[in-house]
Amino acid sequence: MKFNFKNKNSIIYFFILMLSIFSFFYLLIKLPVRINLTSSVKKGVYFINSTENIKKGDYIALCLNEKYSEKIYKKGYIKKGHDCHGRYESLLKKIIAIPNDKIEVNKNFILINGQKIRLKTQAVDRNNQPIPQIKYANKFKLKGYWVIGDNHPNSFDSRYFGEISKKQILYKARPWLLF
Repeated sequence: MKFNFKNKNSIIYFFILMLSIFSFFYLLIKLPVRINLTSSVKKGVYFINSTENIKKGDYIALCLNEKYSEKIYKKGYIKKGHDCHGRYESLLKKIIAIPNDKIEVNKNFILINGQKIRLKTQAVDRNNQPIPQIKYANKFKLKGYWVIGDNHPNSFDSRYFGEISKKQILYKARPWLLF
């Protein structure tokens, strides 16, 4: 679009465009949002909500314990940030199981209350390094939440770090503008 500033309408359109761009970025800064650029869940802008009424299908931001976070940071699975322990970025995942759900996990699938979800557990990451594996009984009843990255089959999620407690959840994240 070429602007001819000799034309009064062009000046008005230019200022409307600039105001729109400024307003969009201002809202991104001021509104409680998170911009996700990882492949675990869809890339985009997510509204941040409280942790009340957490249910299956909700996207959440979570922190792993500090010792485990340090270990996976060294492997490159999380980045530096300030959300978790003042040192690490939080993980954005989708809840697929909640407390009291019955779950069965093996290397090829997960059963949640009898419903099969095909998600293979990998032994090594993309750099051929062993992925930390959790030790769990084949079948168990959840006390916490089971999360996955629903946009990438090799997401670092509950298959590798196990269930999470409500205390580990920072906030719910509702998709707003996905790209």
